[in-house]
Amino acid sequence: MQDSNIKQVWKEIKILSRLKVLNLKNSKFLTKTPNFLQFPILEILILEGCTSLVELHESIGNLERLVLLNLEGCHNLRNLPGSTSNLKSLQILNLSGCLKLDKLPEQLGNMIVLTKLHADRTAIMQLPASFGLLKNLETVSLSGCEGQSSKSWLSRFSSWISPKSSNPLHFLPASISGLCSLRRLDLYDCNLSEDGFPIDLGCLSSLEELDIGRNNFLNLPQCIGSLPKLTTLMLSECASLQSILELPASLWILDASGCTLLETLPNLSNLKSSPHLYLAYCQKSVEIQKSVEIQKLESLEITAIIHLAHYHNQITEIGEFGYNLRSRFPSQFLSMGDKDQGIFLPGCEVPNLRLCPERHKRKAPRHRQNYLDERHRDIKLFVLVMFLLLVTSVVLKSVQQQFLTLLMR
Repeated sequence: MQDSNIKQVWKEIKILSRLKVLNLKNSKFLTKTPNFLQFPILEILILEGCTSLVELHESIGNLERLVLLNLEGCHNLRNLPGSTSNLKSLQILNLSGCLKLDKLPEQLGNMIVLTKLHADRTAIMQLPASFGLLKNLETVSLSGCEGQSSKSWLSRFSSWISPKSSNPLHFLPASISGLCSLRRLDLYDCNLSEDGFPIDLGCLSSLEELDIGRNNFLNLPQCIGSLPKLTTLMLSECASLQSILELPASLWILDASGCTLLETLPNLSNLKSSPHLYLAYCQKSVEIQKSVEIQKLESLEITAIIHLAHYHNQITEIGEFGYNLRSRFPSQFLSMGDKDQGIFLPGCEVPNLRLCPERHKRKAPRHRQNYLDERHRDIKLFVLVMFLLLVTSVVLKSVQQQFLTLLMR
């Protein structure tokens, strides 16, 4: 029944006792769901792309065998019934792109077997306190929350002109230590700051990937340094971030691209494996502390100013892609991007390296690029509307003058 033009699924009640999968994907005229008591053994419910869907029937909580609920792209869905928290068999919940959804059920923690929660680009302002009770949760993706995607183009344009302020409501609950199975957490662009970060995040013993890019940190929250299994830390576009004081020993990838105020990285000598550092578009000079052994770096991508102090005689030649370290690294050790980039190093010390940011643009991930595309499109629309308003004002003024002239005659 996907891609259909139906507005309502069966006006009369039908008991479909053997139905396990109900796929209504891209039913763009569907405004409400049927009474789910008709499907006693339903396991998979797909409502992705039902852009006119406004509400779910309260009986959805009776689907005791439901394991997957996909509501991605239901742009007009404003809330989930409280009974949704009764879905004790639900393993995957996808709410991404529900632009008007501003909250989750208070008893979300009752979904005891939930393993994946996707809620990117929603209007959610605050997660319920019971969120921290989801002990089987493995993946959480909440990028672009706090209503950003649901704002009008005019309000979004205004938010770009003035700096983003911290929300008085804490997006994350005070405690999330119960998420003992969590391996991946994406909080990109959620308007977070240090004071709104759970102090027990360092207790997430299974966390391997953390994306907190495009948030409002001045300093990296210290609790992140306590994460025992963290291998990937994404901090890209944290425009206020000035220093990183501590990193977990298990870290392998650090992406601080676009952290324009970043000046200092911590001692990396305690890391267990050779790290990959991404420091593209860091406009200030980024100092990697003297105690770091440059041999430990697996790769380093730079497109701005990087300072590697006190490393004598460790760089032997300049390749067209970067540097070769003596008897250890290939020419890709320092990724320079374009083949025509060259750097002249007088003497034997490594000076401050100043590269041209405009000539080395690393391709942005798809969801990051979407934000840029939206900005460009909305700015063009704003300029067009302002122009039309100006023209309309001039025309009306001219008509008014002509009308007054006729009256005077």
